Amino acid sequence: MAGSTKGNWYKDHDIEQMSCSHQRVYGLRVKQVLLVYFEVPAMRYNNKQLQQLQTVLATAHIEIRKLQQEHAFLRKQLAPKPSNTDIPPSPSGRTTSPTVSSLPRNPTTPSKHPFIA
Repeated sequence: MAGSTKGNWYKDHDIEQMSCSHQRVYGLRVKQVLLVYFEVPAMRYNNKQLQQLQTVLATAHIEIRKLQQEHAFLRKQLAPKPSNTDIPPSPSGRTTSPTVSSLPRNPTTPSKHPFIA
C-alpha cells in the first residue's frame, strides 16, 4: 500500500510547466517530503522524534498544498485566451454573416444554379 502511494503521488505532480523559481521551490519541498517519507521506516525513532517528524511532514504537506494551489493559479493565468480575431471586421463596422452576404439581393429572382431555388 505504501509503495503505490509513493509512486502515484510523485507522478501526479507535473513540475515541467512551472517557472524555474517556482519549480525549484516545489522540487525542494517534494524532495524534503520524500526524504522524510522514505527514511522513517529505515530508522528507529523514539516518540519525541516521531512527533517531530510528523510535524515536519505535516508542515511539508501544507507547503505542497499551497504550492499546488499556486501552480494551478499560475497555470490558469498562463492559459491561452480565446481570441475574436478569426472573423475580420467589416469596413462599415457592422458584423455580417457569410451566408447572409452571399444571398442574392432580389429574393424573387430565381437563381441560375440548379441546386438553389
